[in-house]
Amino acid sequence: MFNITNPKNVQLVSLPLEKIFDYEEGFGQKQFHEHGRFGDKMEKMDGTLISTFLHGRASKEVRLKSKQSLTSNQVLETMKLLVVKSHANGQTLFGTRLKTFLIENNFPTILNHLVAFESVPSDVTHKQLLQDIYQQTCGEGYVVEIIQPDRPSYLVKIKTQKYFTVYGDGGSENSPRSLFEALINENADDLRALFKDDTQTLARIDEMENNIRPKY
Repeated sequence: MFNITNPKNVQLVSLPLEKIFDYEEGFGQKQFHEHGRFGDKMEKMDGTLISTFLHGRASKEVRLKSKQSLTSNQVLETMKLLVVKSHANGQTLFGTRLKTFLIENNFPTILNHLVAFESVPSDVTHKQLLQDIYQQTCGEGYVVEIIQPDRPSYLVKIKTQKYFTVYGDGGSENSPRSLFEALINENADDLRALFKDDTQTLARIDEMENNIRPKY
């Protein structure tokens, strides 16, 4: 969100967090996640992204906004804090790092709103955690940290099977649309590397690429 009251001095006043995708959403993403290990696991709750923004030219009052509204009761009435993005250095803080940051900088009120989380034991495999979450009958699922060796850690959503039944899966790797989007975003070589031993999937990639190449 930008302040455009002065066209000659446009200011960034709100920088939303990155979207958190489902673990199996996007063609080839599941295989990419499996190269990493799990970090913190946080309860997934129904909600929306909440951002801060500067209000007023002189006072520079800091207010909260939801994704779709500047005045939303959801912001305060049911607020549970999952992730904070620092505008100072661009870091995304959650779980253990966010708790440590809030304690070290003396933010007790914000600390009280942290969503429940725990660290996933290092010996838990991707298959084990996925099966455990899928089979749970209470709650929506979890937001889980993936730690890769060559890039900053990131978050994915893993939902319970009960949640999938009600709301759908949002796009698995078997979806033609997911494959189309991956190829449009120029990920063909990465996909072939991920599925180098899967001749059936490689054939699907080639077929889709041949179909879209003349048009795009």
